[in-house]
Amino acid sequence: MIKGRLHSIQTMGLLDGPGVRTVFFLQGCPLRCIYCHNPDSQRIGCGEEITVEDVLNTVKKYRPYYGNEGGVTFSGGEPLNQPEFLLEALKTLKREGFNTCIDTSGFGPPEYFEEILKYSDTVLLDIKSFSNTGYLEIAGVGNGIFNKFIKTVKNSSVSVIIRHVMVPGYTDNKSSMDKLINYISPIIKQVERVEILPFHKMGEEKYTELGLNYTLTDVPEMDKTRALGFEYYVNRVSGKFKRMEKMKKEVFDQVLVDKWMSESHLFKNLTKDERTNISKLIEFRRMNRGELIFKSFDRADRLFMVCNGKIKIYENTLDGKEQIMYIYSEREFIGGLNLLRDTDYIYNGECIEPGVIGVIRKEVFDTFLKDNPEVLLRILKMSFERIRLAEDMIRRLTTTSTDVKVAALLLKMIPEFGHPSGSSIILHLSMTREELGSLVGLTRETITRKLGELKDQGIIELESNKTIIIHDANKLREISEA
Repeated sequence: MIKGRLHSIQTMGLLDGPGVRTVFFLQGCPLRCIYCHNPDSQRIGCGEEITVEDVLNTVKKYRPYYGNEGGVTFSGGEPLNQPEFLLEALKTLKREGFNTCIDTSGFGPPEYFEEILKYSDTVLLDIKSFSNTGYLEIAGVGNGIFNKFIKTVKNSSVSVIIRHVMVPGYTDNKSSMDKLINYISPIIKQVERVEILPFHKMGEEKYTELGLNYTLTDVPEMDKTRALGFEYYVNRVSGKFKRMEKMKKEVFDQVLVDKWMSESHLFKNLTKDERTNISKLIEFRRMNRGELIFKSFDRADRLFMVCNGKIKIYENTLDGKEQIMYIYSEREFIGGLNLLRDTDYIYNGECIEPGVIGVIRKEVFDTFLKDNPEVLLRILKMSFERIRLAEDMIRRLTTTSTDVKVAALLLKMIPEFGHPSGSSIILHLSMTREELGSLVGLTRETITRKLGELKDQGIIELESNKTIIIHDANKLREISEA
């Protein structure tokens, strides 16, 4: 039986891959990074023994919390430093249907790289520097093995999130960020985003306790705002709307396109000839659930028209949670105000119900506006209405009663997801319990409990995870107005 060496476990990690995750920090690392905040995890050959069966038994207990995105992450130390154990654990987890992620610096026996990546859904790839000399200075080793890992990643289908610790005086400059962009260019199609992690000194005391020399005592901690600015820059320059290129572009029947255009909030009052002319300049793309339309730091240089399906607009809070702000459906548009202001997106857009979007580039839209100023007025009007929705969301989030929040949420879902059925209303939801809770600032567990209470009172019926039958909308209204 293959055994691994474990440093520690985090059971509800929010920052170590997509969604909620169980994180196994494996013991041992061949690097000696000058800013390492867990030097106690570097020593090879020590730590608690753990088997693949131990891993499986642990993660099965937390499976209900993972949702659609969460899963299991192996971090370190350096997980590739225990390749046989890591590979066997990944294989077992994939057989059991778990989402897998490795948090790595890309250092380990190269002969295992291909197989390990085959069973990994996501790689959090920590890049120390951008040259062999830089690696020797920062990590104490050259970058030869890392470069082999990059080549293997390029030939795989794994999704990558790049991470780089920024230390004042080392890489806190635009030139270094340009080098970073160039360094990751071989795998840029697989990179979802780049995260710049500001250097901190929270692990400095551990060096004293372990009798180690800490070389960055006189180096100040990295300013978080400045690091965020570099993060904006790297993602904007390297992004190039990769997400849009992944979405399938299709040519649809003109009759169907005319229908979408005539129903759109933006274009419905135009003449048929005007709608036909602008539709020829629109790229129509099919979207699948979970597909990102845009993400924070993407340049807002396109407007999106929702032809069918649904898109959620959300941001990630400081504690790693998801806060949904809006749900956009058929006939609505996204990004109009951003185009007028010429800014980056500060939030994320993700498909939650399969459909089709129309994509209009900024240069096309600007030319169109000159001849159709009434469309500008519509954008401003819709933006004002969305401000009112934001105010309503703030009211929901600051309401002290969870009963009020859940009742108001169900009522809010009726126009988007409701279908009359006799005296009842059936909600066919395309959202998970986590996403519903995110709309009102509640956890999955809380909203599930509150829905159960409403069911016990006979106000609603829970037919399935995605179907809720409202039997007494008036009672919901009374609760929401309490």
